[in-house]
Amino acid sequence: MRAGKPAVVLLAVTAAVGASRGVSAHRLDECLQAARIAIEPGHVALEVDLTPGMAVADTIVSDIDRDRDGSLSDDEKQAYVRRVFATIDLENDGRSLDVTPGVTSFAEIDSLRRGEGMVRLRAVATLPKQSTGAHHVVFRNRYRPEVSVYLANALVPESDRVAVTAQAHEAQQRDLTIDYVVHANHGISLPTWLAGIIGAMGTLTALLVRRPNASLLLRNVTP
Repeated sequence: MRAGKPAVVLLAVTAAVGASRGVSAHRLDECLQAARIAIEPGHVALEVDLTPGMAVADTIVSDIDRDRDGSLSDDEKQAYVRRVFATIDLENDGRSLDVTPGVTSFAEIDSLRRGEGMVRLRAVATLPKQSTGAHHVVFRNRYRPEVSVYLANALVPESDRVAVTAQAHEAQQRDLTIDYVVHANHGISLPTWLAGIIGAMGTLTALLVRRPNASLLLRNVTP
């Protein structure tokens, strides 16, 4: 049985409060790194948003714009994404997971240097086959600790088969341990029901189209 609605609301409120505190404490001489981790039956989705303050923006921009030409090429962006995710560890039940970068977005350099822009990174890690019962995921962020402050929170799973039961931060929120349970897969999912209904409708339509028209048959046999 999935965690009750109050538990889901509590999890969401906890994440929101943590995020608001981190944003309010974000200073010009820090890069705020906000991570969100979503656990589903077959994978872990990872979101990391980096917002450098004005005083440290050049440090982050220089890490992206390696040729110092004042623009961010696709190659530079991809190389930066790889460097960031190389410093992020993700584990499931003690086993290291391979993180595959996904869709990313980069603010313009001028916006980043004014302390207004954000770099948004997305990635996914495939989970090994999950048995029913308790499991945990550990997230660890090691990117640019000398200029950064961190936030990390679990998202409410979309699947009814997964329920987050607890999340534990270390003091600086660079590390986050998420406890969750996997429930047995009972019943037929909504997409399966929809596929069955659509298939039945198609069969019925085909039968109606193929059935001879009764009035035509009567006219054909009338002398």
